[in-house]
Amino acid sequence: QYVAKTGPGTAIDDLTRPMFAEAIPEQSLGCDSLLYSMYSIAALHQACGAGDGAAAAVSSDVHRRYLAMALREHQASLQDITADNVDNLCMTSSLLRVCAYAMLQTRPRVPYSPPSEWLLISGTAMALYEKAWDVAKERPDSLAWKFLRSPYAMADEGHSGEDKSTAFDILLTREAGDSDPWDVESQEAYQQALCFLGSVQCAIQDGEPEGHICRLLVVFPMVIKRRLFDLVNAEEPRALALLAHYFALLSGFDHMWWIGPGPAQEVMAIAEELSTHVRWVPVLRRPIEQVNAGSKAYGRTSSSAAG
Repeated sequence: QYVAKTGPGTAIDDLTRPMFAEAIPEQSLGCDSLLYSMYSIAALHQACGAGDGAAAAVSSDVHRRYLAMALREHQASLQDITADNVDNLCMTSSLLRVCAYAMLQTRPRVPYSPPSEWLLISGTAMALYEKAWDVAKERPDSLAWKFLRSPYAMADEGHSGEDKSTAFDILLTREAGDSDPWDVESQEAYQQALCFLGSVQCAIQDGEPEGHICRLLVVFPMVIKRRLFDLVNAEEPRALALLAHYFALLSGFDHMWWIGPGPAQEVMAIAEELSTHVRWVPVLRRPIEQVNAGSKAYGRTSSSAAG
């Protein structure tokens, strides 16, 4: 399942296909956390394509069992990051992030609660990458060096040009009745995140390659400030509205199995959650329109799904 379908179908484009389709299966033979992550994501891929029947339930059980084993082994390995294990740690973390995105498709949303598990896995990944870079930066021929350059390069690109947040200025507007946190730390968290999303919007408008845009979006939850994590988890309406704008952009990649309908479902669930907040209903019009437009936003249709 992994070698024939999941690995090749998980790659964003030709740049990442060798890692998912070739390097990870080869490296997994000597790394339990990577092997269990492969099993987990392969089973999750089967579950996502099996509907709601008995086969999907069995695959979901297998996915959860191996995910727990992968997390256990991964956490143990994080205690000592060395030149010998840094490649495996980075690849395991990458598969766990893919799992976190794919799990958005199956998580319950009634009553609505923020995707805390997705945020936690993404935030933990960036903490790992910062430590791993200290080891990998002296090894430019390693898989870890090549892999880690991408998040840092994407983060730098997303942070350049403060004017790029203008497309999302509606999320920074304060009105007389607003009572949500607006201290300096909160403002900076919102501005940084919206500047990043503005960069993505510019890339889309400039006709950048689809793979480049998708990588930017996947990096987003890794580079936002901890304060924004807290605001989302506290279910602050402004933070949830920002998340809806992010997921609306990501929904254009629903042709990829591990993204699928999850982002669109998040947008609609957030819209329903905030539907009684008159203040925020207009703010959500744009993400709802993007979701309704579907994957046409990037010139693709769901029938072109890989893997």
